[in-house]
Amino acid sequence: MVFGNSISDQRNPQVTLQTEEELQLTKFLMDRGTDAIFCVAPDAHFLYVNDAICRLLGYSREELLSMTMHDVDPDFSPKVWSEYWRTIKQQGSLYFESLHLAKDDQSFPVEIAVTYLEFYGRECGYIFVRDITRRKQAEVEIRATLQHEKELGEQRAHFISVFRHEFRNLLNIVSFSTSLLRRHSHQWTEEKKQPYIERIRTAVEQLSQLLDQVKSSVEQKQEN
Repeated sequence: MVFGNSISDQRNPQVTLQTEEELQLTKFLMDRGTDAIFCVAPDAHFLYVNDAICRLLGYSREELLSMTMHDVDPDFSPKVWSEYWRTIKQQGSLYFESLHLAKDDQSFPVEIAVTYLEFYGRECGYIFVRDITRRKQAEVEIRATLQHEKELGEQRAHFISVFRHEFRNLLNIVSFSTSLLRRHSHQWTEEKKQPYIERIRTAVEQLSQLLDQVKSSVEQKQEN
């Protein structure tokens, strides 16, 4: 759309022809552009739709031009749209995300950028629409990955805590039993020493098993 020429220019046939050509070129480019574009009136009726928005929603141009924003975005009831329009008019532009409903009743997330325009006293909202389905899917996948990493981190922290507790207990058994044997080695009989020696042997075996579990867990994580 071209807004630069005034009404007075139309008195000059050459200027009028140039303006018509510019308008036709602009409309042609908008119609064939890859961006989904439409213009909407203050009452939410569509004033213009390009080929891209028709493909995106699955409607023909004629069908869309007989529809309103509410038909493709159920969240925009007349009351809600009225509030949005007031904000658009006050701010000059508005950016938000919503859900659009295609002709096949399939909804999909969209990114919407609205610019308020006046053309020869006629108000309209100039709207760019972008399908953000892939981006939303990627966000879901990222959140799932982060949640998975968080859970793994929590499991790892729990595993380390348990490992430290078990390891410390076993070391205490070895340390305590060894200390007693060293202190009373010359006084105790072999029979009295035996339970402490057995405790040390059992604790060492459990320590070995615990270290094997840690090694196995680390190797599994590296493979994954």
